[in-house]
Amino acid sequence: GANYDPSTTILNLPYDISLFIAGTQDKASSVVGSFLATRKISLPQNVPGSLAKCRTAPAQNSTYAIQVNGVQKGTVAFVPGSMVGTITWTTGLNLNAGDFFDIVTPAQLDSTLANVTISIVGVAAAPNGTLIP
Repeated sequence: GANYDPSTTILNLPYDISLFIAGTQDKASSVVGSFLATRKISLPQNVPGSLAKCRTAPAQNSTYAIQVNGVQKGTVAFVPGSMVGTITWTTGLNLNAGDFFDIVTPAQLDSTLANVTISIVGVAAAPNGTLIP
């Protein structure tokens, strides 16, 4: 069968990355959510349209790290009593096929923060129709 030629792609495919972190966390600074990119994905600065929510709000400030291939690039921050988190990074991020996009638990754990879902809005490389026979 025919395959798409990945060298003839453009960033035109809406692409969401969603990760769920079950329950409360008991180990600080550990990877609890991981996404492995299978194509080029562009994530704009300050991720407009992205969401982070928890089912049980924290009692203290709780900040998850966002890492790409083990290097911190951004954060997901929850404040006491709020079930909505704030996702930030200072520059646009580009993921390439094979890159890890990880969520890392806060250095200071909150025993009440639980069941966190993080959904990131981006755009991915989509085939432009060129087929390899």
